[in-house]
Amino acid sequence: MPIKLLSRTFFLLGIGLLLAACISDSPTPETSLLYVQHTFAVHPWLEAVQSCAGERPVIFEQRAANFLNPDETVAFAIRIGEPTPLLFLAYDIAREDVVVILHPDNPTHALTREQVRALFSGSITNWKEVGGTDAPVHVWIFPPGEDVQQVFTTALEGIRITTFARLAAKPETMLQAIAEDPHAIGLITRRLLDKRVRATFTIVSAPVLLMTSTESPAAELAGCLRE
Repeated sequence: MPIKLLSRTFFLLGIGLLLAACISDSPTPETSLLYVQHTFAVHPWLEAVQSCAGERPVIFEQRAANFLNPDETVAFAIRIGEPTPLLFLAYDIAREDVVVILHPDNPTHALTREQVRALFSGSITNWKEVGGTDAPVHVWIFPPGEDVQQVFTTALEGIRITTFARLAAKPETMLQAIAEDPHAIGLITRRLLDKRVRATFTIVSAPVLLMTSTESPAAELAGCLRE
């Protein structure tokens, strides 16, 4: 190979290697992760959170309401109802109903707020006392650390739940328990209802809150979620 052609080949090879090194050393832009804590009650909003986050990957972590803790590493926490005390910035993004549910075959179709209080407190223990069949009342609730239960208890002026109440750790457990027992009574949020049970009384319409320890970019996300 002629000397001039060989020199030119090595020159071009050197330029190529130099460009490759520059490209490999250039920092690759990273998309920061968005950490979001939430309760089971706000599952219907998680898809909207992902959509509003745009290209940012979202990591969701489900927790009981008592353990939500948005800080410098956790961008947001979402729950229903206002905690006491409210320790974070909070944006109202929606409303959610908490409803009393029965088995579809339960003949009791209209309950008053006073009757609901009496049923869940254990003052009424037989369905015949509220126009139903002669059968014992089986009460189901969520653990006190869940936002749904907190909203329910607050709406009924701090009701003392009967000590015979059975605990449902998650919505599916609650729905299944009521669906399998014509004498059961429980509670759930309206968006988590399904055809296995029947809503008979709306306890309260509660705010869905986006909580954060820093104002930005919470306001932008809250605005998107309200749309």
